[in-house]
Amino acid sequence: MFKFFNRNSYIPKADKPGLNEDDKNWVEQNLLWFIEAFGIDRLLKEPFLLPTFDYFPYKNFKDENQFRQLFEQICRLWELDPKEIKVNIFDDIKSRQWNNLAPEGKVYEPTISSHRTFSVDEHRYVIRVAKSNFDNPELLTIVLAYEVALVKLVDKDFIRPNDLNLQPFVDLSTIYAGFGIFLANCCEVKEGGWYGRYGYLLNEVISYANALVCHISGKDANAYSKYLNANTRSMFLNDFAYLQQTNVTNLTKKELEKSQVLYTGYREIEEGFKTRNYYQVINSAKKLIPILSKSNYVLGNIGYALLLQKKYLEAIEYFNQAIEADPYHDYAYNNRGYCWLQLGDVDNAFIDLHASFEMNPANSFSWRNMGAYYLHAGDYSKALEYFEKALSIDPKTELIHFYLGHTHAKLGNTEKSKSGFDKSKELDEHNDSMLD
Repeated sequence: MFKFFNRNSYIPKADKPGLNEDDKNWVEQNLLWFIEAFGIDRLLKEPFLLPTFDYFPYKNFKDENQFRQLFEQICRLWELDPKEIKVNIFDDIKSRQWNNLAPEGKVYEPTISSHRTFSVDEHRYVIRVAKSNFDNPELLTIVLAYEVALVKLVDKDFIRPNDLNLQPFVDLSTIYAGFGIFLANCCEVKEGGWYGRYGYLLNEVISYANALVCHISGKDANAYSKYLNANTRSMFLNDFAYLQQTNVTNLTKKELEKSQVLYTGYREIEEGFKTRNYYQVINSAKKLIPILSKSNYVLGNIGYALLLQKKYLEAIEYFNQAIEADPYHDYAYNNRGYCWLQLGDVDNAFIDLHASFEMNPANSFSWRNMGAYYLHAGDYSKALEYFEKALSIDPKTELIHFYLGHTHAKLGNTEKSKSGFDKSKELDEHNDSMLD
């Protein structure tokens, strides 16, 4: 089903890459970012997935079961739950591919630009695939790889769907994930006047990114060039030769090792929060300070771990540093405001919470914490409005059921109050220091 080329290749002499310096730096900086976020093991072990039956043992993607298996296989590469992603297949007339993530704005009302709201059928995200893509297995595979990568980046709060330069960035993520050959072979799929992938990375950029992945993984370019079509084969070999012969790249051994240290630290911090091992969070974050001395991520996570231990004054000190590092970091304002609220300083709490809310109203914690402010202020109807909005944005918002239980109790809604407290107990949520 998949087509690939089996030509003898050679490594030419090359004294320059096939792209300009700005594009070269963009590829290298963002590939380092992917390594920091997701690790280098994936690249070292298997830098390229190949368009062969050994990798993708399917005969007909128009078969619903085979298509589903492909989709789930791609989800597993990104450690995503396929049950949280709905795939809609639309009957296009050679239209361009587009995506639709979980709706923003009115609940259950899909929009083109969106952020982390559950849809009515409980799928967190919705992606759309054109029916015509099923006529080209490689194109279908890279379209799915792109859409799933986009979901991963949004799910981790690394990007928002309306970020500038989004398409090239997500394209590069598919190369990191191993789909560089698929992307190269489909970057200019034409049917009449229609481009299957319009407005994404240029061939020259794809070629250099693939060559860079091959170079840092220590693989033989000839082993992969035979799978490339004429779009980028010669450019790929030229770029690989340039890297091998000059080693002029920002992805030096030292930078790669630093990125791997950051990745390990990030994973330890994430795992510490999951297991509620806040000592691990703080210890792992502090290990990153020599590399990221003024990082709002590091400082903010230390502060948040202290907040969860109810060490509010200590937490505020770290949130102050996080805000100094980035005056527009809404999470630091949000968490500092919550600390002020727990300390009974409602005036400073409102200032910080309102600032956070203005910066990022799509953050469910902005709604939750403003609700907590109104609950403490005795405006229970207003509090309920904010808590229910937080719940609609993300039902996994921590402590939301605890607050709903208290708010419904104040409003005399006994059954709803009991339901909220029962759910909070089931989730073993921590509680608000200012509430019984």
